[in-house]
Amino acid sequence: MTVIEIIKRHGGEVLQSTIVAETGFSKAKVSTILKEMEEMGYIVRERMGRENIVRLLRE
Repeated sequence: MTVIEIIKRHGGEVLQSTIVAETGFSKAKVSTILKEMEEMGYIVRERMGRENIVRLLRE
């Protein structure tokens, strides 16, 4: 399952820790993937307390 599929399955918004849990990737790997996706304009990450909320902007 891809990161985009996980975000879509959660209604277009998901905690970064949920992506880590569902992919089985390390926190560092997920962070790197999300950083690249953010730079390409696919997602935006917003800080909420100690967590990041990941929102899908486009597919």
